[in-house]
Amino acid sequence: MRRALLLAGVATLALAGVAYAATTVTPRYILHGRLTPKRSGTPAHPVTVSGQLGWTVKTTPPGQRPPVVRGYHFYLQGLRANTNEFPACSTSKLNSTGPSGCARGSQIGTGELMVEVGPSSSTAITLTCRADVKLYNGGASTVVFYVYRGTEADACALPPPGFYTIVARLSRAHHGRDLVVNYSVPTAVRHPAPGLDAAVVSSTVTIDREQTTVKKRIGRRTRRERVGLLESVFCPHNHQRTLIGTFTSEDGHSRTSNAHIACT
Repeated sequence: MRRALLLAGVATLALAGVAYAATTVTPRYILHGRLTPKRSGTPAHPVTVSGQLGWTVKTTPPGQRPPVVRGYHFYLQGLRANTNEFPACSTSKLNSTGPSGCARGSQIGTGELMVEVGPSSSTAITLTCRADVKLYNGGASTVVFYVYRGTEADACALPPPGFYTIVARLSRAHHGRDLVVNYSVPTAVRHPAPGLDAAVVSSTVTIDREQTTVKKRIGRRTRRERVGLLESVFCPHNHQRTLIGTFTSEDGHSRTSNAHIACT
């Protein structure tokens, strides 16, 4: 309740036209990722992996809120996803019944994010809070982020309805060898109240190592094969996968960050 009142108070100050000194803030995004196991496969003989992807934001000058990001684009080398082979939960189901209405096995991971909140008229930080995330397979080459308020002492006081669903679209690149993830953040998440900004300053999501058995027809024969939700199909000669993240702020400016994930 205290955080909800604080959010309302900050929004009231912003709407009242309180003057703040303008500050130019330059963000720097630091990516990190991990795949387990590190061993790679090939398109014909992939290796099922679990994956972790995250980032933190540093600002110049320090102690200021970074620009609000509206769009995220990630390029992951040597990975592919097989969402159509696993149970799925749609955004309509999550929005109407919540996670309890989802099919068993459709939740594929978890995550968290830290948010700095302050008035849109400045880069001041009024409070820092945390939101929790559940990841669901959305089917049709999508993953759904279910963002909600956890039970931690620093949990964000999310405005009604108290949770949000964000659809991440998956596609293939480099002749199907690499995986691309794109998603946009709803305005209600970026601005939880009029005159209020919410900037994500760190985030980590983990996708579980999931496998299933499917039937595949080869010529006149049908055989059963193991398929992974997330599969490793390539490792560069230097044993370092390339991870690229592009962060597009509300003013249209984009910043790109690179990292590497060890593989064998």
